[in-house]
Amino acid sequence: MRRMCVLLIGFTLLMGAVSCGTSSTSVPPTVSPSNATLACQAVASIGTSLDKLSNVGANTTVGEVKTIQQQIAAKLTPLSNLVARIPGAPGTAVDNLTAANDQLGATLQGMPDNATLGESAPRLQEFKGKVAQAQNAQARLATALKCNPAP
Repeated sequence: MRRMCVLLIGFTLLMGAVSCGTSSTSVPPTVSPSNATLACQAVASIGTSLDKLSNVGANTTVGEVKTIQQQIAAKLTPLSNLVARIPGAPGTAVDNLTAANDQLGATLQGMPDNATLGESAPRLQEFKGKVAQAQNAQARLATALKCNPAP
């Protein structure tokens, strides 16, 4: 009986050691869902702002447009930081979106905030073209990050 008890205890200890060894095997790192989710949320938020910009009209003031463009700019640095923490994520896609947003800002330079976009029809057309470029960059980033559904 004593021998059976010793064998049982020994077997239990052996199984515990085997299971401990099995659980300590390394698991390859995976993409942090929180970083990917946050990045996709930021991309979607930027998409919403770009949609607002695509709908501006001749009576929209430059100040209103600059505010939205600056809100996008403020979201790009945190987005870039998030994307940098996602293994295999394309940082160049964020750079392309940043460049497109910078071009939007450059289109508005020199215009007073109280001026309307309609006061300069060529600028309005140029601005709308730059918004479309930014929307394309935003959509490519959403696709590259595998955001579902892509904004």
